[in-house]
Amino acid sequence: MKPYSYYLGLPAEQLLEEPDAPESLVIAARIELQKAKERREGADRQETSR
Repeated sequence: MKPYSYYLGLPAEQLLEEPDAPESLVIAARIELQKAKERREGADRQETSR
């Protein structure tokens, strides 16, 4: 298993691909990706409504 600090430096997408990543970081990565997706969708809706 790699040290915890190794996983802290990974982007969310790459962290999700690491089978030995700590579960707490995997959960945080999923939340981060979901929020980013919601922000993109919100920006798309604003552009469409103009």
